[in-house]
Amino acid sequence: MVAVPGWKLDMLRGALGGHGEGVDFVDMASLGRNPRRIIPEVLRFAEDHAGHRTRFVGEPMWPGRSAAEVREVARHEALINVAFAGTGTAVLCPYDRAGLDGAVITGALRTHPQVRDRAGSRASPTYAGSAGVEADHTLLPPLHPTPPPWPSTTAS
Repeated sequence: MVAVPGWKLDMLRGALGGHGEGVDFVDMASLGRNPRRIIPEVLRFAEDHAGHRTRFVGEPMWPGRSAAEVREVARHEALINVAFAGTGTAVLCPYDRAGLDGAVITGALRTHPQVRDRAGSRASPTYAGSAGVEADHTLLPPLHPTPPPWPSTTAS
């Protein structure tokens, strides 16, 4: 399964030529609009192909995402390693280094155990492992110091 923003789908299909047969192409701009939908969809894909090695290439982060979307994608990226541990599904997450803020790339290094670039593949120097998932709660907005009262009604 390859899930990238729609504007990249045709480019990838063209680059693969006739070798894209058997690849499910998904518009990540639609699937990943809410990043919480990605992992369940990829797990469903892996289940549909049980008995076969599956691969997922997913680009949930692209230039122009809002701050809230960036937080959700970071949360997704921290959880994907846990979700697919032991499943036999290989996951590759391309990042547009030229178009993304440096803080996004720094966050990606924290949530990915391996990195690959023109220099090759190597362990991420700042991968946080399960601690990254546990620390993920820091991405949530702070709790209101005094929760608002629950609305109540009284029967007359």
